[in-house]
Amino acid sequence: VALVTRYFGRDAADLKRLHRLLHASAELGVRVVVGVFVDADQTGAAAALELEYAPVWSDAAGAGGADVHVLRLTSSHSVSRPLNELLSYVAHNLSASEAPRTVCFASPEAAP
Repeated sequence: VALVTRYFGRDAADLKRLHRLLHASAELGVRVVVGVFVDADQTGAAAALELEYAPVWSDAAGAGGADVHVLRLTSSHSVSRPLNELLSYVAHNLSASEAPRTVCFASPEAAP
């Protein structure tokens, strides 16, 4: 299973919600792909997440064992372009043995 989400936070509370979503996903063993709209994000999430989860990409244990991949996206007035970029990443950047059979979409605003 892979969880795909997009993010463009305005403040620390938004970033905290994103972190809750990522930690809840890690507890379930779910791979997460986060598309951060870097030109709209005011929380510095892309850099922070890349630092926090970079060890996962090098096959080391990441933050809490989470498997989080961060994509830097530019804002678009289209819904389909960022969605296509995220799905393309899932399809082309995970090995065949890791490829998820199910891709779920979630919003950080809905995080517990």
